[in-house]
Amino acid sequence: MGTGCVDLLGYACEVLSVPSYVRQEALRFLQDPKMAELRSCEQRVAVSVLVASRESGIPLSTEEVIDVMGMNKALLLRALWKWKKAGGSFKELSDMDWIPQINQRFGLPPTCERRAKEISSMLKQVGHLDPKKRALVSCYISGLEHGMSPKVSALQRADRLWLLKFAGFGRRSKRSKAQRRALT
Repeated sequence: MGTGCVDLLGYACEVLSVPSYVRQEALRFLQDPKMAELRSCEQRVAVSVLVASRESGIPLSTEEVIDVMGMNKALLLRALWKWKKAGGSFKELSDMDWIPQINQRFGLPPTCERRAKEISSMLKQVGHLDPKKRALVSCYISGLEHGMSPKVSALQRADRLWLLKFAGFGRRSKRSKAQRRALT
């Protein structure tokens, strides 16, 4: 591993605004012998940052890492698969891990966080949403219930478009049965 990978790791951690302890953990993962399974420096850095943030309990999505690294999602998913196959661990985040970060991005007060957790637990029974999307919907609804307008513009483009489409504000506002049940 050359200094190029370490420099790229520093750049990625700076752009993603992760704490210094996550950067140190990512550097440790980057130097792990299991990383030899991954071909490119970009894949090694992306997996290192993602695994270190998940191990530290910091919700960082694959989309955020993809945007910073400028790589294809398939490459990152293949790299994560190789990492797991080599014996590495990768913690999946629950909606309860995502809610505080999304609540903060929406600019909502901490009181909305508790209600968002309640809404999210109700949504688990209704539909088949992944944890991040369930957290997006529950924080959005919690903000509206508290009479506040969540700052949707603070989200990444893909999350923002999905949320607006799910809520029925897009041109294609046809909702699935699960969406209708979740919103009633």
